[in-house]
Amino acid sequence: MDRFFSKSFRWIGNAGCGYKVGLNEFQQNWQRPFQDAFSDKVCVDEARITEGEWCSAFGRQEAVHSGDFMGIPATHKKIEIRYMDFWKVENGKITDNWVMVDFPHVLVQLGVDVFNGHGWEAYDRGEKTPPSPTTETGKD
Repeated sequence: MDRFFSKSFRWIGNAGCGYKVGLNEFQQNWQRPFQDAFSDKVCVDEARITEGEWCSAFGRQEAVHSGDFMGIPATHKKIEIRYMDFWKVENGKITDNWVMVDFPHVLVQLGVDVFNGHGWEAYDRGEKTPPSPTTETGKD
C-alpha cells in the first residue's frame, strides 16, 4: 500500500473514527479494528467524483457485525455502513483522506440510539412536531 500513500498521509475521520497520521497508524487503528468488527463486506460506491487533486466517493458497505464494535459484542446482524471519502492526491500519492462514516446509523441497527429518542427522524415519522424559529422584530 506504500505506493499509494505519501509518508505524511493523514486520515481525518468524524467523531468515533479518529485522526490517524501515517499508513501504519491508519492500518493499526482503523483498518484492523474495522475488519475485526465487520465481515462479509460488500462495498457499493454510489458515485466517484474527481476534480483537480481531489477524488471522492460515497456509498455504503453491507457487512455482518461479527466482532466488537464501539463496545457492542458481535450480533451477527447484516448491516449497512454509509460513508463519504475525500482523497487529496499530490505527486501521484494520497496525502489526505477526509472520511465521514455514519456511526449513528450503524449503531441504531445494532440496537443503540445515540440520540436517546431525540433524533429528528421523529419529525419525519410524525411522532414529534418540529420547532419553528421565532422572529424578533428587527432581527434576522
